[in-house]
Amino acid sequence: MEQKILDQTTMIQYLLGLLSEDDSSRLEESFFKDDEYFEELVALEDDLIDDYVNDRLPDSFRIAFEEKLKSDAGWKQRVVVAGALSRRAVKLQPRSPESVSSPSFWELVAAAFRSRQPAYRLALLAGAAAVLVVFGVSAWQVIEQRRDLETFQAERRNSDTTIRNIQTELAQLQARGEDLNRQLEAERLGRQELEKAPAKNVAPAGLIASFVLRAGSVRGSDESMRLIIPKSVQSVRLQLDLATVGDYRSYQAALRTAAGAVVWAADMVRTTATASGKTVVIDLPPQFLAPGNYELGLLGLVDRGRFEEVAYYNFTVQEK
Repeated sequence: MEQKILDQTTMIQYLLGLLSEDDSSRLEESFFKDDEYFEELVALEDDLIDDYVNDRLPDSFRIAFEEKLKSDAGWKQRVVVAGALSRRAVKLQPRSPESVSSPSFWELVAAAFRSRQPAYRLALLAGAAAVLVVFGVSAWQVIEQRRDLETFQAERRNSDTTIRNIQTELAQLQARGEDLNRQLEAERLGRQELEKAPAKNVAPAGLIASFVLRAGSVRGSDESMRLIIPKSVQSVRLQLDLATVGDYRSYQAALRTAAGAVVWAADMVRTTATASGKTVVIDLPPQFLAPGNYELGLLGLVDRGRFEEVAYYNFTVQEK
């Protein structure tokens, strides 16, 4: 019971604008979540107006109530109607200690029809009309508040959907970022192996298996050259023909398996002039080229720090 009284006191303070902004926000969340809580607030609002009209409101609340009337035209109208109804009821009924409530609409109508005095009947009907006005105003306000509640709930559902969509997109972006990090790590390891390979695996007088590759028409083309690498070689040289490729100041190259795994990558690859024209020469340790399908992508430097895809070289390594 003590908690209930405290809750009603807090709601009255909310209605009179006596709560802080944070406390008001927390209380409004309770109204939106609990319909019974909201209906109790509407009932307390009616009780406040009735207590003010009948001079039952404590002084601590009366001052705040009158300040509320200055800024709330709806409350001001309801106070005028309730005051007129209360004064009419006092005139129509004898004062007695037991009388603590105003007559209902149907009681006023029944009394009007029972009365034989036209003036008294008119006064009773006027009181009944005032009851209807108060009821209509209260019902309209409840309907408007209910509509506002439904609008807020719909907006909250839309916000929840938006948040879920953003979380899904964020998860997808994180997955893509992790995939890119794995690819970059594979390229870094490939470069490290390539830097170590000449010193460990390529002897000055070692055998070199050299192949000339020509660019395919499209990426992933089935037009691939078949390479047979002897087991005795210590290095595999891939000469990328640039006859169908534009002239660029520098190139980047990346070797990938058919599954898309990066086997080797290099930045700032230079061209070499040969009898048949310019080529890009790439030397790889033979252990980089296990039997299978490969794609070697070539990117050309367009301007400072920006490269574009210029050619793809597809080939298949076969066992001897």
